[in-house]
Amino acid sequence: MPGGRTICQGKETSLSLIDLYMKLYFLVLTLLVPLLFPLKTKAQTIGKNPDPTVMVSPILEDFHTLENWETLLFPKIPRHSTYEIVDLPEGKALELRSDHSASAKVYRKSFDPYLLPRLSWRWKIYDFPHRKDPQRKEGDDYPVRIYVLFTYDPANPGSAGRFKYELAKLLYGIYPPHSSLNFVWANHRAPRDRYPNPYTDRAIMIVRDRGQEAVGQWREHEIDIIEEYRKSFGEDPPRKATLAVMADTDNTATRSLAWIDYIHVEPSSKDLLKD
Repeated sequence: MPGGRTICQGKETSLSLIDLYMKLYFLVLTLLVPLLFPLKTKAQTIGKNPDPTVMVSPILEDFHTLENWETLLFPKIPRHSTYEIVDLPEGKALELRSDHSASAKVYRKSFDPYLLPRLSWRWKIYDFPHRKDPQRKEGDDYPVRIYVLFTYDPANPGSAGRFKYELAKLLYGIYPPHSSLNFVWANHRAPRDRYPNPYTDRAIMIVRDRGQEAVGQWREHEIDIIEEYRKSFGEDPPRKATLAVMADTDNTATRSLAWIDYIHVEPSSKDLLKD
């Protein structure tokens, strides 16, 4: 899937470039807060976010329920991955199952990545379902993905390209998302730790675990969203973002099973030390 399929698959290769881009992203944006508040100045990346729709308190998602998440289905993909809260020996977790399928869960609220730059999570997989090249569309399947989706800001379009977004708004009445970081458990055919999604270069795949070595083991990760965005796109990110999770096996016609124990979005470690 999403990111390039990227939250929203865009399977029709015959579509024009703009239609493909919108195919990938339009549904995601409809799940985000519908109003986009432009930044007034670059100085707003420091201090309190003036947008009342953006969370400035930490997100501590421990998956006791899914009430904060909304299902995202992809057009013309009839089989949907499933997401369920389960009881494991270690406690409750989100179970992600995919069987020749794709769908996602998108967090209902937005947050400010400048105030909450620290993203941490714990996940594990049962098996890795395929050996295809993940840099190609036919290999763009992962047993677990965690996305950070950034909202387009018309006042600061960056390298996203103002014309493309204005055209999309003219056609669809709303801006598509600006870009995304996609943290994945990849197979060993992923030659690098960071590469563009095969559907769009506005979604960067970032490998945090590979292959079979750690199958069945909990793996913990912590990243700085701002640093990862700058490494991926060479510029500062928009000030409004949300989360998504996904398991997909529709391209490879395989099955997968994975779990996420928690996802936390918090102030940086340095900020915590200051407090």
